[in-house]
Amino acid sequence: MAADFVFSDGSPAEGYIYSGEPEDFACTTPHIFVSDGDVSFWFGSRAPKAEVIASVYEKLGKDPSKVFPIRYRTRVPVNGSLMNGTVRGFGLLTSGTEPLVFT
Repeated sequence: MAADFVFSDGSPAEGYIYSGEPEDFACTTPHIFVSDGDVSFWFGSRAPKAEVIASVYEKLGKDPSKVFPIRYRTRVPVNGSLMNGTVRGFGLLTSGTEPLVFT
């Protein structure tokens, strides 16, 4: 679904999410469009190397302190209403029930 994002510094961005519960990071898998494609904040079960995280901040053109939390809202209703959520950091699937979120 098309979504509008707002970084912690107040600047806007466009992107998309998959449908799911707004706070279920693994199901929404947020992506933000950048000039050469898009960036994802979900890494599944593989921990990214530090240079991968650095490249995300570089593609966004932002210092890490200006990125998270990121708020989003879908442009179309999901199950009858617009979906709002928050990206608190990068997500990583762990052996627990909740994903690990880091910045």
